[in-house]
Amino acid sequence: MEPTENGIVSLDSATANESQTEAETPVSPSDAIDRLTQTLADREAVIIQLNASLDEAVAAYRASAAARNPAIPAEIITGDTVAAVDESVKKARALVEQVKAALKTAPPPVIAARRGATGTMTVEEKIRRGLGF
Repeated sequence: MEPTENGIVSLDSATANESQTEAETPVSPSDAIDRLTQTLADREAVIIQLNASLDEAVAAYRASAAARNPAIPAEIITGDTVAAVDESVKKARALVEQVKAALKTAPPPVIAARRGATGTMTVEEKIRRGLGF
């Protein structure tokens, strides 16, 4: 099996070449099994190569999706396919919007000052505390 100029192996051309060879010469059963075993191994190698290429492409797409959506933490963008990454981004956007809405309606945090802890207090706060206000 010869790869094309873009590196992809055509399974159809490999099958056609094998069919021509089989038609021209008689083949013993053990030779046929060996040939089929080799063809199967070649195809499995191609599948492994294509899966690795797919994994790389999805990882690049996931990184691109994270770069296009800076408000979304990259760690929550997941998925093994382009569709799964898109769905993950959609869910993450909804989560970010929920958090933003919750922050808008939440009261500001109250800092409880411990008795005697004045290191982080402003001068005005210290005076008010001293006067009992």
